[in-house]
Amino acid sequence: YMSSNAVVTGNVDVQQHLNVATDAIVTGNVDVQTDLNIVGNVYASSNIVTTGNVDVQTNLNVAADAIVTGNVYASSNAVVTGNVDVQQNLNVATDAIVTGNVDVQSELNVTGNAYIASNAVVTGNVDVQTNLNVATDAIVTGNVDVQTDLNVTGNVYASSNIVTTG
Repeated sequence: YMSSNAVVTGNVDVQQHLNVATDAIVTGNVDVQTDLNIVGNVYASSNIVTTGNVDVQTNLNVAADAIVTGNVYASSNAVVTGNVDVQQNLNVATDAIVTGNVDVQSELNVTGNAYIASNAVVTGNVDVQTNLNVATDAIVTGNVDVQTDLNVTGNVYASSNIVTTG
């Protein structure tokens, strides 16, 4: 447990919990076996691999890939330049900006905007309060519920319902 900043230029390997009260800045990889809880910001220039849950109160910024077998919750922004692979739920309170692929095994919940430059593959439900913008393909086996606009430049595959109010 750290009450201020954690700045690491190499790798972070934690077997159970990584709790940071302010910012976690890592230029290498972050590997957490259980939970990653941060009240401030997370900046990772490489990969974040977590087998438990990721709970970030402010921003989650990952330069490469974010791989989580549990839940991802960010109360502000989630910015990933690589891929996002979540086995359970991906919850973002503000914006989810991904330049790579989004692969969510369960639910994708965004109260702000979701910008995806590549593919969005969700086996559960997609619930976006504002805009859902996908540059390539959006593949959803559950429901798609968008409160405002649904913009896809590629293909949309939905095995269930698509509900859009905008």
